[in-house]
Amino acid sequence: MHMNRALLRTLLVIGVVAGSVLSPASPRAGADPEPTDAQPRLLFSAADVPAYRARFAQAGIPRQAWQRVVEKAEGHLLKVQPDVIRNTDSVDPFALNTGTDRPYNLQNEMPTYLVELGFAYQMSGNSPATRDQRFGRRAIDLLSALGDKKFPFWSGQDLGIGDLNEGMGLAFDWTYEMMTPAERTKIIGDFVANEKLLFRRPLLEPKNAYADNLNVSNWMGVTTGGTGLLLLTLRGRPGVPAQWYEVNPATPVTYWEKALERIKDFFDHSVDPNGANLEGLTYAVYGMKNAIPFAKALQRNGYGDVLAGTGVGGLSRWVALEQLPGEGENFVPLNDSQRTMYGVDLFSQLFAINADDGVAQWLWRRTVGPLGSDYYREPHVPYTLREDKCTRAIEGEVFSTVACDLFQFHGNVWAALWYQRPNETPEVDPASAGPLSVHHAVRGLVDARTGFKRGARETISTFEARRDGWGHYQYDEGGFTLYGEGGRWAVDPGYSCVACKKPRDQMNPAERAADDDSAYATFHNVLVIDNDTYTQKLGSRFNIVNDRNNPNDDLQTIDAYVNAPNLSLAHADLRYAYEFAAPYAGRDHLFSRVKGRPVLVAVTDHIQRDANPHLYRWQMLTNNTNRVATAGAGFTISAPNGATLAGMTAAGGTTAQDPVTKTDTRLLTNQTDDIGKVMPVVYTESASQLKFDHLVVMALTPAGAPAARTKVVRVGGGNAIAVSWNGGDDVVVRKLAGANAVTGPIETDAEIAKFSRGAGETVLRSGTRLVAYGRSYVLVTGAPSTVTVSGNRIAATSSATANQYRVFAPRKITHVTVNGVAVDSCRSGDYVSFPCSN
Repeated sequence: MHMNRALLRTLLVIGVVAGSVLSPASPRAGADPEPTDAQPRLLFSAADVPAYRARFAQAGIPRQAWQRVVEKAEGHLLKVQPDVIRNTDSVDPFALNTGTDRPYNLQNEMPTYLVELGFAYQMSGNSPATRDQRFGRRAIDLLSALGDKKFPFWSGQDLGIGDLNEGMGLAFDWTYEMMTPAERTKIIGDFVANEKLLFRRPLLEPKNAYADNLNVSNWMGVTTGGTGLLLLTLRGRPGVPAQWYEVNPATPVTYWEKALERIKDFFDHSVDPNGANLEGLTYAVYGMKNAIPFAKALQRNGYGDVLAGTGVGGLSRWVALEQLPGEGENFVPLNDSQRTMYGVDLFSQLFAINADDGVAQWLWRRTVGPLGSDYYREPHVPYTLREDKCTRAIEGEVFSTVACDLFQFHGNVWAALWYQRPNETPEVDPASAGPLSVHHAVRGLVDARTGFKRGARETISTFEARRDGWGHYQYDEGGFTLYGEGGRWAVDPGYSCVACKKPRDQMNPAERAADDDSAYATFHNVLVIDNDTYTQKLGSRFNIVNDRNNPNDDLQTIDAYVNAPNLSLAHADLRYAYEFAAPYAGRDHLFSRVKGRPVLVAVTDHIQRDANPHLYRWQMLTNNTNRVATAGAGFTISAPNGATLAGMTAAGGTTAQDPVTKTDTRLLTNQTDDIGKVMPVVYTESASQLKFDHLVVMALTPAGAPAARTKVVRVGGGNAIAVSWNGGDDVVVRKLAGANAVTGPIETDAEIAKFSRGAGETVLRSGTRLVAYGRSYVLVTGAPSTVTVSGNRIAATSSATANQYRVFAPRKITHVTVNGVAVDSCRSGDYVSFPCSN
């Protein structure tokens, strides 16, 4: 695993987002637990240390993590000098300075030193008398030097204060016992003298909107979590103002009250109820790094569990859903998430969230564990052999993020504290913990997988159609991805933040020439209109903010979602992406995972941009290592391992409107793993026209298997595509916008349907009938319904309660539901009717 220079530069500015004003929850009542004089008090007590040390004496990850902490702390004794802080007159927060005579101003640099030195001291002996005084002394001296310089912090932004506060809070907690009375008085006095910077700014008067009251933002987690840790360890210490901690509705808001309010607000809103972080995985790692330790410190100090009732407990399963099958620490890069996650920070913290989380164990083993990158493999390149600041390797070693994890925050500390061995927390297959397709409604995201057990043989497809309204975003509403069978098929560039820079139409020529284009529509798997990079509108993201406590203002852009054992089907209303100027703009995403059949992904588009004709372009970026071939309306993509994706396109419902597939390329310039790569693009392009109806069906087959065959089925009033493979046919049909029904060899009044000829794998949405090639697959007597026949289950939903259903279901059916309620069914040959009474 290697981190390039570009990624290092990217990590310097991680967390830059745009912010909004939302109404945070503000519980102001309740008595606080009495402060104690115990030290340490945040994440463990003095009584806990012997048990941890005994744990570190045993073979395994906690021991290895502890050894890495000690190794790094030894290096800090050589490289991190308090006088460098005291002698620095000016600090360029974005300078990549190297050498022991330079300021320690890289992102998270100083807090990393403080945390590791403090932890190394605290865990080096069972009592203060037996601990390694060198580590504690260096941490104390750094704290004092920081106070002398009025606490310089990286970046000049609120984030830097939150990060510094986290490091100082933990280091102070872990070295307090070693400080002399004079040192305690001096360091606490420095904190108090600089309270406006350290406490008032991050909690009450943030200068950056993203840290102010944007409760989905990583900034709030970083600033509140770090500041909360420092406040909690200072509480009750001599010289610390008691009024900082007053919690009384009759008084103005205090630091402590605001920290409790903000951390709960962050956890309530930054994670979807199903576990998806609203800013993506990269910023989940960053936003949680201070927030989770603060939550654990609150809990062990009697303030309750601020994670309870939030979606944070579902983080592990969401991360597992988005892992690229068999690719270790690689995940689907969406919005401003990078593909590769470095270090063990979040993977360790998942055990802190819930020590009994078997999915977290599954994830650890396959990402940073022995079935993934094996982060703690031995031997490793010692930290002390690294050039200062980890900017280059010495002694001929290859640059290694395993040995040089400055930018991985404090993962070794978290692993030492919270990691659970497999015999303590056995792994759980994520498939047993929930459905294989999940609609994260607040995030506006669908994750759909085939499973987890087969490693690289599994498949993941995502579909996303909503932003959080202010934070990290790109012009990719309605974008989809597809990875699986050892290949990367429909890819997204990932990290490239529109919110982090000026709008393109406000840039001067030099800025535009240097701009990273990959945030714009032409770099994503979305419709591009008139070849305009600004196909989707800047203001659209502001129209979708909602208060989770007020459902009346919610805008669910994924407004229809069907999930069955072997398929999921989502529809997105994308008018907001055009600031609602479009009379209609929708996209469907179908994912079919029938065992023994190719994985199918179908994407439909139906749009009228406005009252004028436009050129509409459907496009899909694929991986640079793939080979792409086109033939008429079809295309074939081959991965290096021999797996194949066969695709077919159809548009407008007539032969005259058949698309012609073409190929193009995109040079990725965004600061991620793929920077500098040239990605092939498969696309179709319409003539200038008022509206656009388009269907793409793709079939994924594994290496060693023949490719599927695809063809257009001619129907009236719709588009239909059939996939043939190994003697079976699957057909997807989409009704044209404004048509009453599809006619011809396939007849349906549903908006969209999929069926397997002669088999019981069927879905139709909002219809009453599906007849194909002389066979009735679904017949609804009554109002339009959504019906699935999948695996051993049949499900129907409708606004009408008196409907009668008859479906083709040749296999054994064990569950039949209408609107989620089990009903009796009757079988007659290959057909099942319901409801009925025996």
